[in-house]
Amino acid sequence: MNSSSLKIIFEKFNENKMSHIFLIETNDIQQTTENLKDIIATMINKLDGYDHDNIIKMMNNNNILDFYVIEPDNNSIKKDQIVALFDNCKSIPNYLSNKYYIIKEAEKINVNSENRILKFIEEPVPGVYGFLVCNDSKQLLKTIISRCQKIVDYYPETINTDDIDEVLIQYVNELECNPSITCNSIINNVYSERIEFVNCFNIINNIYELLLNNQLDVPELANLKKLNIKQICGRIALINEIIERLIANCNIKLCLNYFILELRKLDE
Repeated sequence: MNSSSLKIIFEKFNENKMSHIFLIETNDIQQTTENLKDIIATMINKLDGYDHDNIIKMMNNNNILDFYVIEPDNNSIKKDQIVALFDNCKSIPNYLSNKYYIIKEAEKINVNSENRILKFIEEPVPGVYGFLVCNDSKQLLKTIISRCQKIVDYYPETINTDDIDEVLIQYVNELECNPSITCNSIINNVYSERIEFVNCFNIINNIYELLLNNQLDVPELANLKKLNIKQICGRIALINEIIERLIANCNIKLCLNYFILELRKLDE
């Protein structure tokens, strides 16, 4: 399994505490879908004894009636697609002990379909496990979000100096000049979603990596050049820890406060 944030699904499976519906917010729909297939195939292997790689092949060839994938048709997931899914889920499994479905780009479910899927979520069928994969969960009904176990599945992207906006420049400068809890208001006033904070710290991590490699060419961040290699490496390690905590669904406010407190310790 290639995604640490999705491992919680397999952990819940092992503990016999699987949620019947997961909402996964990601910046890479296709990669998350492939990782979900890997996790589901691993569960099938453990539960039913079928070969993992063969299950993956059957999934990719649409040869398992107990595994169902929906994706947008002309940029929308329509009512008839959801109805077909529900009809499939109501029947007993043909090949496996359970049934599994993935809805890709779930934020593109149209209004009529949202109400139908909400009813399905509220009245789950035993042995049926669903995964809503989306880029932006805010576009879904709040009643759908509240009934799902939410996971952030984030894949870091390589950045260049053009990706560093004024907010992050201000935040990083404040951190280096006076690392106090009030610094966090700079990003709290701009971001609200977990994946936005993950992306923010990924960019900050890249700032320090560019600095470490003498490739940071941002005049507004010239103040960072006073840091030595040990200080830079300490910051990179701490930022990566914060990213892991955010992905693991730790409280965002507590993560940010922890970041400030640990940052202070680095230079003591």
